[in-house]
Amino acid sequence: MKAACRGYGVLEFLISVALIGVVMLVLLERVDFYRETAEKTSMEQVSREIGWALRLRAAELMLANRNDEIGRMDGANPVVAVDMQLAGYAGAGPSAAEAAVPPGRWFFNREKRELVYFPALTSNFVSESGARPRVAWRVVVVSQAGQPGGRPRPQWVRFELVQPYRWFEPPK
Repeated sequence: MKAACRGYGVLEFLISVALIGVVMLVLLERVDFYRETAEKTSMEQVSREIGWALRLRAAELMLANRNDEIGRMDGANPVVAVDMQLAGYAGAGPSAAEAAVPPGRWFFNREKRELVYFPALTSNFVSESGARPRVAWRVVVVSQAGQPGGRPRPQWVRFELVQPYRWFEPPK
């Protein structure tokens, strides 16, 4: 007696294709979530590195007794001020040039004196401005009161967030 050879039926094939499709859909959604998380982490790490580089530059100037040069850093382009090579830096220009900056790039707005990052993946990003998704920082010089009747003396530098945002956080 011959054994009956049985292959897969059409219904079984369609069910397996549907299951594979559902698994791929879930996987792609998670991949997008992790890509956006990686972009957020990268942006925040770069901003911390810029802040530390500015502080180190201010410390160098203080040690050399060149505090007046710290004062000139107020509102300066931090990429130029610390001579930093920044991946994805699109340059500097006026506010009108921001529209031409592609997502995922850094740009220094000369008019507002802000270093701006334009996120590429924004499904979980909320900007306070409501316009194009952006995050902006500014170099701020902290001054110490000098002698009575004298002018304040530049003492320190902060890299301050000026364009608030929420990324992966519930609305407040």
